[in-house]
Amino acid sequence: MTTQAAEPTVLSKKSMTGTIWVAGGLGILGAAGYVFLTVTAGVPGYAAALASLYLLTAIVGPGVFGALELETSRLVAHRGATAAGAGAVTRQLGLLSASVLGVVLIVLLALSPVLVPRVFNGNVALLGSLCAIAVGYAVMAFPRGVFAGQQKLNGFALTLVAEGLLRLIPTLLFFALGVKAASAYGWVWGLAPLAAALVSLKWVWPDRSGPRTPWRELISAVGWLMASSFLALGMANLGPVITTALLTEDVQRAGVFAFVFVLFRIPHFIFVSLQTVLLPMFSRAAARGDVAGLRKAIKQAILIVVGFGLLSGAVILVAAPYIVDFVFKPGHNLSFGVMALLALGTAAFMLVQQVLQQGLLSVAGHRWVAVAWFCGMIAFGASFLLPIDPVDAAIVAQYTGVAVTGILLICGLRSSFRKANGA
Repeated sequence: MTTQAAEPTVLSKKSMTGTIWVAGGLGILGAAGYVFLTVTAGVPGYAAALASLYLLTAIVGPGVFGALELETSRLVAHRGATAAGAGAVTRQLGLLSASVLGVVLIVLLALSPVLVPRVFNGNVALLGSLCAIAVGYAVMAFPRGVFAGQQKLNGFALTLVAEGLLRLIPTLLFFALGVKAASAYGWVWGLAPLAAALVSLKWVWPDRSGPRTPWRELISAVGWLMASSFLALGMANLGPVITTALLTEDVQRAGVFAFVFVLFRIPHFIFVSLQTVLLPMFSRAAARGDVAGLRKAIKQAILIVVGFGLLSGAVILVAAPYIVDFVFKPGHNLSFGVMALLALGTAAFMLVQQVLQQGLLSVAGHRWVAVAWFCGMIAFGASFLLPIDPVDAAIVAQYTGVAVTGILLICGLRSSFRKANGA
C-alpha cells in the first residue's frame, strides 16, 4: 500500500450534510420506538411482552444483520475506489444474509417453547412478528449497505424514515381508535422494516460487475464483525442490567441509575449515523493506498466525535439532575459526580466504536477488532467482581472496558500503518 495524494475529508459539506440526513432518519426511527413503548404500555396483559419484542429487535435485527450491512458498505466503497465493480460481491453478501437468516429463524423456532409462554405471554403472533423482523433486517442490510458504500446518504436516511413512519403512523392510529390487540401492534412493529426494505430495493439492485470475493474470506470477515457487534452491544447496554441484579435490596437506586445511564447514551444513539459516513470514506482511502489521507480522516473524526460527545454530554449533565428529580422525586441518591462520569464514558465509547473501530475495519482488521472487543468485555465483566458499590463497579466497568478495547484498536491501526509504509 503506497501513499497517494488523494485525501478524504470528514469535514466536507457533503459528509456533514449526509450525517445530518441520517441523524434525522434515526431520530424518526427512535421516536417510533418510544411511541410504541408508551402506547403499548396500555395494552392489557401484554405490556411486558411488547416491550420484550422491542428489546429483542436489537438482537435479531441490527445485532445480527448490522454486520452484513457494514461489510456491504465497506466492500462497495472499496470496489468503488478501485473501479473494480461491486455487483458480484454484493450478490454474495445477499446469499450470505439469506443463509444467516435461515439460522436465525431455526433458532427462534427452537426457542419458541420458551419465548411464546414466558416472554410473549402465550401470543404466537408476537413470535411471528419477531421472525418478520429478522426477515426485514436481512433484506434491509443490502440497500443500506449499498447506499452507505456509495455515499448516497439521503437514500440511506429514507430507509430509516420509511421504517420509522411505517411503525409510528399505524401505532398512533391504533391508539386513537382504542385498539388493545397485542397482535396488531406486534405485526406493525415487525413488518415495517421488511416493507421499507422491499420499497428501497428497486434503487439499488446490483449488476454482475466485478470479481467475486473468496467465500472463506467473506464469511470470516462477516463472522468476526458479528462477534464485534454483539460484544460492543453488550458493553453498551449490560451495565445497568448487572447493576440491577446486584442491587436487589435497593430497587429504586437501580432504577434511577438505569434511567440516567440511558439518558447519557442519547448522544451515542444520535451520532451513530456518522459511522455510515466514516467506514466508506476510510475504506476508499485504504483502497487507494492513501495512508496520509486515512490518518487525516481518522484525526478529523476523533475531533468531531469527541467534541460532539463532550458538548452534548455537558448539556445533558446540566439538565439531568432536574429531569431525574422530576421523574423520581428528590433524594434519589445518585451524585452529580456519577452523572459526569457517565457523560465522559459515553464520549469515550463513541470514540472507540465509531472512529477507531471503523478505521481498523477499513484496512480489513476484522479479526483484530473482534479480539479487542472480547478483551474489553473481559475487563468490563471483571470490574463487577471488585468489592465496591455496584454503581461504582458499573462506572469502573465502563471505563476499563472502553480503555482496553481502545488501546488494542489503536495498536491494530498502528500495525496496519507500519505495514502500509513498508516498515
